[in-house]
Amino acid sequence: MLTNLPNPTLFLDTIHLQEAKASSEIENIITTNDDLYKSLVADKKFDNPATKEVICYK
Repeated sequence: MLTNLPNPTLFLDTIHLQEAKASSEIENIITTNDDLYKSLVADKKFDNPATKEVICYK
């Protein structure tokens, strides 16, 4: 099914980002999906240190 997608990398990056977010919550590093996606769209400009940590963990 993944090979039928027009951009499978986008799908996989989303899954990896969600996994990094969930794993970081175990270490009490809390951020929102909105903050994660906004920072990715804004060329990795981080307003929140937790968001930066999750993206680096990804």
